[in-house]
Amino acid sequence: YNYFFICSNLALLYFDKGRFKPAIKELSRIMLHKNFVNFADSFQIKIIAAELIIRSEIGDFDYLEQRILQVRKKYKTGLNSKECSREKLLLEILEALIYTSSIKSNKSLMKKIEALLQSVSIDEAAELDVINYNKWLKDKF
Repeated sequence: YNYFFICSNLALLYFDKGRFKPAIKELSRIMLHKNFVNFADSFQIKIIAAELIIRSEIGDFDYLEQRILQVRKKYKTGLNSKECSREKLLLEILEALIYTSSIKSNKSLMKKIEALLQSVSIDEAAELDVINYNKWLKDKF
């Protein structure tokens, strides 16, 4: 558990400093660890959500599109649970970002962003998320 805690915190620190490649590397260490599959789906999904946010930041949209499809297929049950409703919405937002050139003019996307922002406070999100979805969305848009 300490290993996962350290790697996720390093990933967050790198992300906050805009060092996306080392952040991805730390998250990859978590996802490739033999015990990652033993964790609850909700934890796995949160780690993957952080990876997808970073992939979006570096503009790796081909990978992002493919990974979202994989995540939806593999974690279908987990994503439909109440505890992962924010991650499910985040996947929809990230997928829409791939194809949207003007975010503010895409009313459907803006509604999804607002729904995610209003689901929990920014302080609660800091406790719940590896990368604070609320802060990232507010800073981005």
